[in-house]
Amino acid sequence: MDCFSRKKITMSESIIFLSDSLPLGGTATFLINIFEGFSKTSNWIPQAAVLKGFGDVALQMNDRGLKVISPHPSSLLHEEIIEDIYKQLSSYSPRAVVASIGGSSFDFLRFVPEDCLRIGMIHSDEEGVYRLVKRYLPWLDIIVGVSTEIYNKTLVLTKGTQTLVTKISYGVPMPQTKVIKTFNKKLRVLYLGRLIEEQKRISILSKVMRRTIECKLDISWTIAGNGPELPILMNEFSANSSCIKFLGSVPYSAVPNLLSQHDVYFLCSDYEGLPLSMLEAMGAGLVPVVSDLVSGISEVVNSCNGVRVPIDNEDDYFTAIHRLLENPSRCASLSVNAAHDVMDKYSIGAMTSKWMNLLDDNISAKNPAWGGGIKASVPPDVGMHWYYHPWMRPIRHFRKKVISN
Repeated sequence: MDCFSRKKITMSESIIFLSDSLPLGGTATFLINIFEGFSKTSNWIPQAAVLKGFGDVALQMNDRGLKVISPHPSSLLHEEIIEDIYKQLSSYSPRAVVASIGGSSFDFLRFVPEDCLRIGMIHSDEEGVYRLVKRYLPWLDIIVGVSTEIYNKTLVLTKGTQTLVTKISYGVPMPQTKVIKTFNKKLRVLYLGRLIEEQKRISILSKVMRRTIECKLDISWTIAGNGPELPILMNEFSANSSCIKFLGSVPYSAVPNLLSQHDVYFLCSDYEGLPLSMLEAMGAGLVPVVSDLVSGISEVVNSCNGVRVPIDNEDDYFTAIHRLLENPSRCASLSVNAAHDVMDKYSIGAMTSKWMNLLDDNISAKNPAWGGGIKASVPPDVGMHWYYHPWMRPIRHFRKKVISN
């Protein structure tokens, strides 16, 4: 397909954002924000679909009246899910499909009809994601990365191909009024995100929290999020309820109020794409104390609006927070700069405008031929092709049922 055969948009067109699931996290929350942006300014009508399971964010989207398409029944095999979702999406006749999260969503692009724009999103700077993109490169018209680092690496990956690579950063809700925080001798620190050791390094968060308690610093912690490490943290700090609160999962609609009650945003990940919760926090005037990552964070956080800490350096995380506690005037300056620096560049409006331009400039002049059914084939680079033979489906159904029970 010629991605540059421009069609003048004179009526509403449908775009599908397809994911494996929509769990709690910035990559999924992105959909809530882009849907809000499209609803206000665009001729494009977005629709979300999941291939494997709903997740927290999908449920929140349903609560907002944003229906999420899912396979029915949920016990379907991979090929059957592809075929089922294809039938459901056909009724929307989408002009573009975005593989947003997960390998299955990229696999779906193999069956998208000709003249439908096929877009893959890269949310995270990690090797597994780049391998996924390389595997499905023949079926990608456009790749959207959320950071400059991801953009640069993807350019190298796609060299010699016709795939268009572009960067569109996340956009997040911004406060309606100017943010002016008052800092005093107490510091309120917020962790907002998944509680999992891989990537988020919750063990470092735990050690820094423990040190602030042992040093009897006037610091309170709020841990907002869910994950496998939550019960462990709650048990470890069960005797410290006066200075540590565990909120569990927080609805997205409650995040602005939560941010308004805190001073510092803490993140100690060992890889990211562009932390959406960090942008939200900075927009609300929180001072970021974050790991010094090339992707995303280094583009946004600098010495004038926050503190970047070398990855895995527990001492430096603690020192950064301690120094902020001792210097309220510096906190106030960093807070003002943080809010100012993200206000325009990372707003929902700025993000939506870039997406609209990308779609309008690259949509095919021809209507894609949705309709009818498809027969999903074996995913690329998968061994044991015999395992995917139709005769094997009863055995695979039985195996899936046993595993799920």
